[in-house]
Amino acid sequence: MAGAGDYWSAIPVRLNRRRLLLGAVGAGLATSITACGGRQAPTAGNPIAGTAAKPKKGGILVHAGGTTVGSYDTGATQIDPHINTPVAARGFRLVYQGLLGYKMQNYAIEPELAQKWEQPSPTELIFHLQPGVKWHSKPPVNGRALTADDVVFGLNRMRTNDPKFANRSLFANVDKIEAVDSATVKISAKGPDATLLPALSGDPAMVLAPEVVQKFDKFLTAESVAGTGPFVLTYLEEGVRGEYTRNRDYWKPDRPYLDGVRTQHFNDQQAASAAFQAGQLDILLLPGEDVKAYLARQSKGSTPDWVKDEGGYPTATPNTKVKPLDDPRVPKALRLLIDHDEFITGWAESWFGGGRHGAFLCTALDQWDFSHEEYARMLEWKKPKDDAAKEALALLSAAGYTRDNPLTFEIAGGVQNFQAASAQLLQAQWSRLSQGAVKATIRLYDQEGQNVIRANRSFTYFIGGNSGAFNDPDAWFNSIYVSGGSRNYTGFADPSFDEMVKKQRTILDVEQRKAYVKDMIKLLIDKHPGVILVYRQFIDGVKPRVHDYAGEYYLNGRQYEWIWMDS
Repeated sequence: MAGAGDYWSAIPVRLNRRRLLLGAVGAGLATSITACGGRQAPTAGNPIAGTAAKPKKGGILVHAGGTTVGSYDTGATQIDPHINTPVAARGFRLVYQGLLGYKMQNYAIEPELAQKWEQPSPTELIFHLQPGVKWHSKPPVNGRALTADDVVFGLNRMRTNDPKFANRSLFANVDKIEAVDSATVKISAKGPDATLLPALSGDPAMVLAPEVVQKFDKFLTAESVAGTGPFVLTYLEEGVRGEYTRNRDYWKPDRPYLDGVRTQHFNDQQAASAAFQAGQLDILLLPGEDVKAYLARQSKGSTPDWVKDEGGYPTATPNTKVKPLDDPRVPKALRLLIDHDEFITGWAESWFGGGRHGAFLCTALDQWDFSHEEYARMLEWKKPKDDAAKEALALLSAAGYTRDNPLTFEIAGGVQNFQAASAQLLQAQWSRLSQGAVKATIRLYDQEGQNVIRANRSFTYFIGGNSGAFNDPDAWFNSIYVSGGSRNYTGFADPSFDEMVKKQRTILDVEQRKAYVKDMIKLLIDKHPGVILVYRQFIDGVKPRVHDYAGEYYLNGRQYEWIWMDS
């Protein structure tokens, strides 16, 4: 691959200078945080239809379920935010909550179970809990009051040093979490950290009750799920539907407005789209082929915003601890043989509606990243692919692989149609651009199987989802790319990058940190064995009767507290 000078000499650094200020309530502390891409604030009332009206109570909202089209609760995965990807965990906010949350429209941090917080020193945060919070009225918690000990237990569980707790690296800089009294939690960091509040507001950082964890080995039934959130899971049938009923003892007495939420499972986007058009669904992650027609039907002035992907799919993940990927020339060659433009036009647009070039973060973090046009001038993304393919073939030949002695290995991917399509496209690109020097086979897994092989590192080359919490790049760096990170499935280890990860946490000036983050991305482009193949963008199909809805990538449970519907 070309050296750093070849990549960066022609690329101007452009910084988006938007900054949000969060008031740390109670102590008068103004903590500087950043908005991380995302969406414009919605108009009053229904952001889709552009109407303003007083919220009404009542109604069952039906959301397309299944990992193909918008939620994970009926998609062969536990309702456990501590072991799932952040993308999956955000749907679980229907029932669970964390100390902090975020605004759907701009990702600004705001209180949730914490009423207020203060920072007595650069390494300490003290959170004061909301009064009157109760667990759901179901065994084994039976509506008891939330305590600081519960919060300590829940957050420490996420930090558990077990491979299945794949989000533990989000709190890698946390030294101790302790209860000061029954309503106060103190979190001590190992050093000054500009990223701790965003990590606490992220979707994996939710609180689970000790007695629920002790009673249930897995969270696969309605009985095994109890939280403090606005809805109570009352029915769950794998591959069919989930039923969430208004929590009538919710600590916000005027919320939620909805009587309930139903997630209806679909195996493919086309079937879900047909149900949406027939009026059987209220919200749907639209198939790419339906986006143009849907946008054309919107009334003037009410076109919904594109939703930026908050996850990393599809991520090409070579396991550098096994042959033949342990030879660094091999994964580097495979990256150069990826046609990223084809992944935009031949995959992202057809399945989801849109895409752009990227590498190691996600579309929602585009303010921290290089632009589509800047990526297009780099060797791996540049068209035509002739120069990249020539370098790749030279690397493969040096490693002993040619058309007469091809590189053979297995691609592990997902069974969902869009997942299988990404693996098949990658396989075809490698075969074509390598002129037969790469011959990969494909094996597909359901979501639980994918979680297992990644946690155990029992794959050779994986193409699927991987993400940090979307609201800060540190969650990606520290989970996925740092040596030993809990989602570092490639085995990548670079001491200079690890030091950069530590340093960027201490940079409190937002614009300085953004510039430094781009230097970190440069290093990853030069050295990392894997890459995100395309940054996706989506359009949600939303029925006009749904109000105060912000565009979401997969069901984001937090906003259903304030969504309401016409009767």
